[in-house]
Amino acid sequence: TMFTIAHSITLALGGLEIIVLPPRIVEAVIAISIALAALHNIRPVFVNKEWLIAFSFGLIHGFGFAGLLSDLGLTQSRRLVSLLGFNIGIEIGQAVIIVLVFPALYLARRTKGYLPAMYGGSLLLILIASVWAIERAFSVDLGTEWIMDRASVWPRQLIPVAIAYVLATVAYRNGRNNGELLPLPEAADSSILAPQPAEA
Repeated sequence: TMFTIAHSITLALGGLEIIVLPPRIVEAVIAISIALAALHNIRPVFVNKEWLIAFSFGLIHGFGFAGLLSDLGLTQSRRLVSLLGFNIGIEIGQAVIIVLVFPALYLARRTKGYLPAMYGGSLLLILIASVWAIERAFSVDLGTEWIMDRASVWPRQLIPVAIAYVLATVAYRNGRNNGELLPLPEAADSSILAPQPAEA
């Protein structure tokens, strides 16, 4: 994907210290990109430009990954091997997330509760990412680090996935039993939340 290509480029540039950006700025921009992506879920703001946005976001996220790698204090001779392994690890992690989350989303998107849940989750993500951006940009502590530290501990990461599976399965079965399942959106739609044209 464009995101993968982009973050691979900047991961290499940042990891080899060819281009070094201030971590505070990188993290603030990453938070802003997350907020914009969540906003796009609610109301598409990058219609037909998703590939360009994914590439742009990937560039800045790559510098963020490079910052994590730099914190390990590796010697120059070990950085190339570490960069390759780190990048492969990122791709495996993304693939695992897709495999775990996609089935739940596929079931949930045909239920009546999907849109409200999408709105609510996206709004919450916008709030957290905005606070995170302020923290990083102005070097203040507003509490997101405490949340992230606890949410990122394994196996707590699996708890939201498990809850999503249970809720999606229950909602799907109830909708199927009551004949209330919604049709899947057409593949051409950029977002199922895109505003529909008014009827004449």
